[in-house]
Amino acid sequence: IRGKDAVVVVTQQKIPDKLMKSETISNMYQITSTIGCCVTGRVPDGRAFVSGARELASEYKQKYGLNIPNAVLAKRAADRAQVATQQMAMRPFGVTGVLVSVELQDDGVVAPQLYKVDPSGFFVGYFATASGSKETEAVAFLEKQQKNAAFDTLSLEQISIIALRAIQQISGGAIKGRDVEFAQCTVAKPAFTIVPEAATEALLNQIAEQD
Repeated sequence: IRGKDAVVVVTQQKIPDKLMKSETISNMYQITSTIGCCVTGRVPDGRAFVSGARELASEYKQKYGLNIPNAVLAKRAADRAQVATQQMAMRPFGVTGVLVSVELQDDGVVAPQLYKVDPSGFFVGYFATASGSKETEAVAFLEKQQKNAAFDTLSLEQISIIALRAIQQISGGAIKGRDVEFAQCTVAKPAFTIVPEAATEALLNQIAEQD
């Protein structure tokens, strides 16, 4: 969700085997110091998508001496994904990537950015989006929330609560901080930051009290 002065991304953390170390499994990745990515789908494809995005960002930095804008990164990552749909010897990425950042815009305003790149190579900017097996339900919930108040007028805390409520909605019950991965970028702190489990748990407790 993209708010007034922040952007947040949240995903369920699913551990397929109890013998696995949970801290080694993540869907959140840092592409540059200010751009983060959440991938949904096949884990190996997600890592390949992230590696390709980092390569694109590095090439841009080396050529122009500037950090790559999120919109440019999304377009170039989408172009790569689209090429994979054209060649018989390749298959499309089995992953959707959501790219988030807070950047200086052409009009001189620092603002949150949110883009989604799908396996077909289509990309577009969003105020809020979802991906995964429960995408339809999550999008319906977000659209309902958007009618109550435009997301680009909401604070960090407000969009964080909406994002966590969306996860609760599709999971069908209460969740704990350890069950989700939560990250954010803010105007005050543009760096892509993973929110600690304790802070996520505090927000979930706040939601429970409101209910």
